[in-house]
Amino acid sequence: DKSGMATSTGQLGDIQRNRGNWDEAERLYQQCLAIETSLGDKSGMATSWGLLGDIQRKRGNWDEAERLFQQSLALRTELGDRSGMASSWGLLGDIQRNRGNWDEAERLYRQCLEIETELGDRSGIAANWGSLGENELGKGNLDAAEQYLTEALAQMEELGMTWHIAETNYRLAQLWRKRGNEEIAQQHYQKSYQIFQQLGAAKDLERIEKEWNQEV
Repeated sequence: DKSGMATSTGQLGDIQRNRGNWDEAERLYQQCLAIETSLGDKSGMATSWGLLGDIQRKRGNWDEAERLFQQSLALRTELGDRSGMASSWGLLGDIQRNRGNWDEAERLYRQCLEIETELGDRSGIAANWGSLGENELGKGNLDAAEQYLTEALAQMEELGMTWHIAETNYRLAQLWRKRGNEEIAQQHYQKSYQIFQQLGAAKDLERIEKEWNQEV
């Protein structure tokens, strides 16, 4: 059952990615992609390209990540997969945000949000609000950032989006530190740290610890 093998291999890749074992995750996703390609499973291929792009994004290889996301988007557009298209736009928005292209990032996030709203994708909408909040934080618009992040966090908690809850708490910690309120900043940081620890998300812990100590 090659299709089942591809699914299992992809899921094992997800486990490794969540643990921060990116080389192992990449190996499994490539293996999954090879089976999907041999089966002509275009939807699966689009998903695998998106996941491989995410690995490159996490490594900071933004050009390579963008290439893979665009490849995934082209296939999803061809298939009329609106949910997949929204997801691709959100990821391309992250790349632009990482490059400091705030306006382009916002345009992509809003494009993504429009489809998620149309599809009633509550977890997608919550994640997108978080991204818009992070984008405003990057611009230095603290009030707008707080509005988006607080709304996102409430939705994420309601939906049980554990990883996103940790990430949004970390962004709120950064926000309150920028406002000079170290007490509230530390509360959000500790919450974020504890959740990442519970998830065993080693790379995320390493990232936030490094950034947090550099910002002092």
